[in-house]
Order: sequence, then C-alpha cells, then structure tokens
Amino acid sequence: MSIHPDPERLAALVTGGAPDQGLAAHLASCAECTAELDGLRELSGRLAGLEPVDWLEPPATVRAAVLAAAHGETVRPRPRRWLLVAAAAAVGVVVGVLGGRVLWPAAVQPAPEVVLATTRLDTLDTGVQEGTATLVQTAGGVELRVVTSPFSAGSGYLEVWLINTDGKRMVSVGVLSNGTSGTFPVARGLIDAGYLIVDISREGLDDKPQHSGDSVVRGKLSL
Repeated sequence: MSIHPDPERLAALVTGGAPDQGLAAHLASCAECTAELDGLRELSGRLAGLEPVDWLEPPATVRAAVLAAAHGETVRPRPRRWLLVAAAAAVGVVVGVLGGRVLWPAAVQPAPEVVLATTRLDTLDTGVQEGTATLVQTAGGVELRVVTSPFSAGSGYLEVWLINTDGKRMVSVGVLSNGTSGTFPVARGLIDAGYLIVDISREGLDDKPQHSGDSVVRGKLSL
C-alpha cells in the first residue's frame, strides 16, 4: 500500500512552501494527492477573500481534537476530515496543523445603549413643548442628547445646563451650537447627585460664566 504524505506537507505547499525532492516525485505519480492539493489551493483562494476577524484562543480540548484529527493517520485509507483542517490552516482560518496553535474567530458584540431617562423640554412661560432631552448609557459613559425646535440665540449663543433639584446649583454641559440638537457627555456622579433638570438658556458674549436667567426651555429627567 502506498504511503501518502502527511496533510501538513500538502498544506505547507498552499502557503508558499516548495516541495522537497521526495514529495515532488510522489505528487508526480499520485493522482489522488495531486487532486487534494488542487482542492486545497482552490479553497485557499476562496477563503483568502474573507474579511479579517479578531481571534480568540479556544479551550485546550478543541486544540487537542483538531491536532488529533490532523495527525491521527498517515497511511491510506484515511478520513477526509483532515482536508478541512489542513485547508483552514493554510489560510489562517484555523492555525494548528502548521503552527501548533488553534485560533477561532471571536464574536465581539458592542454593548447596547440603554435609555436611562427622558423628558420633554417646555417653554417656561407658555408650557409648550419645544424639544426633548434623553439620558443614555453607552459603552463610553453617560450622554445627554438634546433635540429642539430651531431657537434664535440673538447676538449670543444657546447653552445647555443641568440644574440640581434643590434649585440652587447648576452646571453647564455644553453649547447647543447648531440651535437644534447636541450630544453632551455627563458624569454619572452629577446625575446621582440630583442634577436632573435640563435647561437651555440664551447667553450673551460677555465672558460671564453664570446662567443669564434667560431660559428658553426646561424639563426634568425622571430616573
């Protein structure tokens, strides 16, 4: 019975290796191994076009099973399952036959966003809704997202504030630069400390950091 080369030797040819004299002579006379090598090269070409992925090392039991499948038999007849292992190793989908290490693609899912609270933004004098404010937990932290009707800033600008529920303390979280929407990072500690009232004010270009007292809309977040 003819002894055929190990699958690692055929897989090495797919990754650019050159056959030694003995292997070249065997391929010249063995139609079966030549056909398997052609199949490996075809599969390698198809897999090479796949998008790159991140990798995660599997449990040791998986590595042992793959290596056992690849090294289990070297004399024909032998199971064809080694062909998939060797082909995958040739293009880096499963690295184990050549490198002694098995890697599988890691499924990485982004953390979903969570809406913590939302409120309508109403005018202080008429109580008409002119926008909304939403507090969102993201993978990067807490964000305040504001969407409003177009407001005139006059000769100044529109500023977004968080006012404490005690009605005495407030902090600025940013400028509503386009007059209709904005996203502002907010420290969770502020929310936990009671800074839950969203206020948008008209501010003048007067270098004064304090609230002008000219609030356009306001609303309270309810956690």
